[in-house]
Amino acid sequence: MARLIFLFLLLPVFAQAGLQGVWQYNGYRYRGVERPPTADDLTLRYEFNSDGTSRLFWSYSELNEFCERRASYDVSENLITEVVTWINPNNSGSCWRDPDMQVGSQTSLVYRLYDKILEMDAYLGEEIVTYIWNLKP
Repeated sequence: MARLIFLFLLLPVFAQAGLQGVWQYNGYRYRGVERPPTADDLTLRYEFNSDGTSRLFWSYSELNEFCERRASYDVSENLITEVVTWINPNNSGSCWRDPDMQVGSQTSLVYRLYDKILEMDAYLGEEIVTYIWNLKP
């Protein structure tokens, strides 16, 4: 019984360890249809570190625009909760419109981890969009 309780207490640690690394955006699923990234020149990366911090970075090479932010994150069962702690002061002017690019902003996303694929669910109105990420080697 004590072993079972000990393993249950370690589940969030195992989940957090599974997320560690740099994840490259590979597309999304909407209404059951999987689609590629919306722009060929989009670079979108999510990084989860062992110290409980994350980094989100995206850029459009043709527009010469980028947004970057750092956050603290916590994993509980199948939920990632982040609180934004830093915004790159050199971000493109349009970044401020993204709620996830505001210091203090908190986001919770349901996630699923399959080998080297990460899926994260976000709401688009009342519908769910699943973002698909591949672990970079």
